[in-house]
Amino acid sequence: MKKIILGLIVAVLTLGSCKKDKKTDLETPLTLLTAKSWKPALVDKNPGTNPANKNLYHAPLNCELDDAYQFDVNKKLNLKRGSSQCDADESVEEWTDYSVDFDKGQITIKGTTFLIAEISATQLKYYFPTNSSAAVDNVVFIFEH
Repeated sequence: MKKIILGLIVAVLTLGSCKKDKKTDLETPLTLLTAKSWKPALVDKNPGTNPANKNLYHAPLNCELDDAYQFDVNKKLNLKRGSSQCDADESVEEWTDYSVDFDKGQITIKGTTFLIAEISATQLKYYFPTNSSAAVDNVVFIFEH
């Protein structure tokens, strides 16, 4: 009987000590990027993730605030413009390609490469460095769910 109890204790301790190293699918950068659509944001929920030096937040126009950006896993970005359109002739929906390299912390949209500052469950933040003669060092774009 003691051997059975000892065997159970060893089995429980062995199985209980296994640590899960992998993030769940809900926590991977790609899943965070593609899970929901993103809308332009006016408030940075996490300024601590900003790049160093002088930053300028991109200020979306009022007509862009209700736009939704949906990244899909097939490297397509779907822009759905809201009811407040900036131009009467612009299409309500637009598809474009994007690429992302999480190891390098880069996302490329319409041929422009941005550096990723943050991808979380609530905020997407990326930026591009300006040339050295500009008054600011980085232009930061923020989006939220």
